[in-house]
Amino acid sequence: MGAKFHTSFLVQDTGTSLCREVNAVVEVSRLPGAMLDQEDIEQILTDSLEIEAADLRLIHWSRLH
Repeated sequence: MGAKFHTSFLVQDTGTSLCREVNAVVEVSRLPGAMLDQEDIEQILTDSLEIEAADLRLIHWSRLH
């Protein structure tokens, strides 16, 4: 079982100035006890959503227990 995180982030719609705010629970399957920093969470989100890193702005994340 992975670690669960509550995340809040903005996604810029490609080619426009519009953004949408997303609040979601993300489950990360990593080695137990692995520490994740902001860059790790951003990379997981951009890979999962198949968007460019420049189109995502992470606002908040916290691990759920």
